Amino acid sequence: METQTIKTEVGLNAGSENGGFGLLAMIQRFAVTNINSLFASSILIAAFLIFQVQPMIGKVILPWFGGGPSVWTNCLVFFQLALLGGYSYAFLLSRFLPISKQLILHMILIATSLLVLPILPGSEWQPEDSSSPGFRISWLLAANIGIPYLLLSATSPLFQHWYSKTSSQEIPYRLYALSNLGSLAALLSYPLLFEPFLSVDVQSYLWSAGFVAFATCAGVLMLGIWAQGHVSDKPLQTTIAATAIHWKALVSWVLLSAFGSMALVAITNEICQELTVGPMLWILPLCGYLISFIIGFEKPSWYQPRWIGLATIFVLIPVFAIRCEAWTLLDDIFESVGFEADEFYSNMFVEAGLYVSSMFLFCLICHGELYRKRPVNAHLTAFYLAIALGGAIGGLFVSLVCPNIFQSFFETEIVFSTAAVLAILVFSIDGSNRWLIPKASVGFLAGIFSTVILYFVLSHSFSSEDSDALIRIRNFYGILAVDSEFSSEHGRARSMYHGRTIHGFQYVSDEMKSKPTTYYNHTSGVGLALLEKGKHSSLQVGVVGLGTGTLSAYGRSSDKFDFYEINPAVASLAMNAFSYIRNSQADVSVIEGDARILLKNANDDCYDVLVLDAFSGDGIPTHLLTKEAFELFDKKILADGVIAAHLSNRYLDLVPIVARIAHEGLFQMALIETDEGDAADSAGSCWVLLSRDKEFMNAASIFAYSVNPQNHMKPGIGWTDSFNSLLGLFK
Repeated sequence: METQTIKTEVGLNAGSENGGFGLLAMIQRFAVTNINSLFASSILIAAFLIFQVQPMIGKVILPWFGGGPSVWTNCLVFFQLALLGGYSYAFLLSRFLPISKQLILHMILIATSLLVLPILPGSEWQPEDSSSPGFRISWLLAANIGIPYLLLSATSPLFQHWYSKTSSQEIPYRLYALSNLGSLAALLSYPLLFEPFLSVDVQSYLWSAGFVAFATCAGVLMLGIWAQGHVSDKPLQTTIAATAIHWKALVSWVLLSAFGSMALVAITNEICQELTVGPMLWILPLCGYLISFIIGFEKPSWYQPRWIGLATIFVLIPVFAIRCEAWTLLDDIFESVGFEADEFYSNMFVEAGLYVSSMFLFCLICHGELYRKRPVNAHLTAFYLAIALGGAIGGLFVSLVCPNIFQSFFETEIVFSTAAVLAILVFSIDGSNRWLIPKASVGFLAGIFSTVILYFVLSHSFSSEDSDALIRIRNFYGILAVDSEFSSEHGRARSMYHGRTIHGFQYVSDEMKSKPTTYYNHTSGVGLALLEKGKHSSLQVGVVGLGTGTLSAYGRSSDKFDFYEINPAVASLAMNAFSYIRNSQADVSVIEGDARILLKNANDDCYDVLVLDAFSGDGIPTHLLTKEAFELFDKKILADGVIAAHLSNRYLDLVPIVARIAHEGLFQMALIETDEGDAADSAGSCWVLLSRDKEFMNAASIFAYSVNPQNHMKPGIGWTDSFNSLLGLFK
């Protein structure tokens, strides 16, 4: 401490000789006095900004690329690669430059990054077509937030390196836990405070103000470090002599980090496919991931491998039962405590809870073991670089490799299997040490259990690997499957699924193949609208979302149907695996691309009926339910035209969104709900019809099936392109 005091005085005296105790000297004195607080504040602000910008920028570009779960997956991979870039920058800086030059270069880069603020991408970045979405997402993010994000990512390892050179009082790894605490605060505050009450434009300006605050705090800190040690340009504290990193340690760091990253991306992808896509569901798995880091690095005593391993195995048992469709084995257990097993396992919220819980425990094992295998401070930046490398590898494996080698989300099975084996391993090792159980006995039991787990994984027919599928396609927009033909009361039939949600059903026989089914039958909202509008004249119909092309069955020789479809795989299946379009009497066109972009270029006042039926899994893309979207749709329908919005959803009540738009747009509204019937071709549906044509809205057929929408009315629910949230919409 004496050496530090002398050098501090030298730095400050140098400042006084160049102008006395002016503003710079005052800042230096403040920085030196509060240097530990400045380290903590800079790292905390940087972490908060990193995880505040992720859901914000993802929310902005989500509608530009179809609104599917892969948009967020690609964003996650970009963020992991940017984190790797930031950690690499910190490693190289600390390895090859003296501290004085590190400070100068970093200060220049932070000052330069202020020039790109605010970071919100403009409309010029919105794609005109649906080609190469993954590359376009990466390029957009790199151009708009790349430099600030990279510098923020470098903050934790680089500032910890500087901290290790200026203080011997505490280990710098606690600052990593502080970094994750700031990240967690950002994630929790976004869906609860920022998204529900602020538009993305306001969020962007607040984030930019936060980055200015970070730059100021970091600048003051660097001045303080400069004042302490720039004269001799040597470390202020004598560090432990660096020892070589063993390759086994390096591999273990990368693999443990990669496993955690794989779990995060795979589980997020699967949950969003089945529920909906948006910040609220993105953040849930990410919070679990970060909490595991916080516990592992800040509260390592909480990580007890034998208990965490046992808990992981316990949670994975019902997970494997779900994945293997073997929950009937647990029927007696559930019935004994008053649960209906089928209802329990068919509830996606229960399933998502189990998935996130198992992911959290798996990540806790990975990150707890990472901390136990941490190196001495001299290798701190290399350690964090290995963690970032593993994170990038795990993310790239799920987002780039798996879609090209698997036709389903089989990476989820890999994650759960790896979690089971790793849980058994840490339980066996730690349990035999703590409980004095012979290692041979524990190893034998663990080997048997591992064999059973792997048998289930490799031999059972998972719900995501349905062996009955005639066709299965996986691409950027998710997983599509066409079931092999099965017998029903009206003959053989086939159906299309996106994830687990049916998107169309068709009979094969000549007498039944033109029958509209599922959500589109004659008593559905869209069926009633087409039949009623078609009574008086030929129809011009626009349909956002193709599915199997069922609605073309309503077409007559004088009618024109335009289907807008962003997923080329859907277009291919509708044309080749189903025959609705081929057999339709109408003039049918399939236009590939995002409907909102394509409709901007379509003629105004051209459609009698405009149908909104675009789904990603079980959720409609949010950008089709905003005020701006309906203003566009309103321009495309005739004065007496109808907008038919399909709002069927197992988990979200979307009617209030459209009801608010109807009220503000002076539309009349009819809510038509049908229950799921006993027939194979019947499916419950919820449609909202909007029109200014009073004659149509008062027609007997429409009035007879309309229900009172008051049960769906919720105050304050309204979406715009820059302001929309799922908060308050879950059933």
